[in-house]
Amino acid sequence: MYSTRRYDQVRGFTLVELLVVIAIIGILIALLLPAVQAAREAARRLQCTNKLKQLVLALHSYHDANKQFPYGSISSNELSWRVYVLPYIEQKALYARFDFSRNLTVSNNLEVGLTAIDGFFCPSGTNLFSIYTSGQVNGQQTYAAHYYGVAGPEGGDSSGQAYPVVPSGNPSYGETALGGVLTTDVAFAFSDVTDGTSNTFAIGEIVHDHPGIYGYGTGREGRAVGGGDGQPWVRGSISRANVACKNVAFGINQPGDLTARIAFASLHPGGCNFAKCDGSVNFVFEEIDIAVYKATASRDHGEVEVIN
Repeated sequence: MYSTRRYDQVRGFTLVELLVVIAIIGILIALLLPAVQAAREAARRLQCTNKLKQLVLALHSYHDANKQFPYGSISSNELSWRVYVLPYIEQKALYARFDFSRNLTVSNNLEVGLTAIDGFFCPSGTNLFSIYTSGQVNGQQTYAAHYYGVAGPEGGDSSGQAYPVVPSGNPSYGETALGGVLTTDVAFAFSDVTDGTSNTFAIGEIVHDHPGIYGYGTGREGRAVGGGDGQPWVRGSISRANVACKNVAFGINQPGDLTARIAFASLHPGGCNFAKCDGSVNFVFEEIDIAVYKATASRDHGEVEVIN
């Protein structure tokens, strides 16, 4: 039996109805987008945690082989601790290319910095290259890094007692802290971490994607773009001021003022990740009390209140 339904009785959406549907879809997208972005950032932060975990375990492996942690940097060849852990992050072939008897800038050592090491980059960071012309090889910019050793705290503790530091060859670089586990020209062992390995930072992240974080009004705006001070990942020191490790002198995500004390920071909202000497990784909030923050950066100062 044929339908008697008239075709002129079939109707579609009116313009008003179509606009209402589009508006509803737009509202739903607007509501969902922040959640999607938050989920993506949570995944990146987890990846960052895993990378720091691998790096601190590489420090453990180095310690097992050499009975001490690597130097944060060595003045004689200017190489950083990142170079010395390469064999323990599946980069033995790259490690073999270094000439440890020669200065960074007068050998082929700087050329190795043209190799990107994924394990040195926070997934939330976008700038991966050194920003210095001195970091170029044949006009090609070397890669930087987002993970830095903790040289130790700078300034005084909660009782006013000064933390140990050593002057650099250039005052504009700042003093180098000696109270941590990765600093210039000194190597420490687990036995030197008398505050406890679970109470002491080893590595933290420094990622800045905007100019000015490195010392407002100092004329150095933009030098920290990309992470740390934008040096090649192979480089450890300049005139003894440590560029592969940083002092804890300022709070997290704060502007620094000198090379040695650029603040630890990240693009993860609210704080940044740190790996401790026991191999654990903590997300430390930027509101942390500065005295507690400094206490966790020292290896043997005897502080009781630290970040857990």
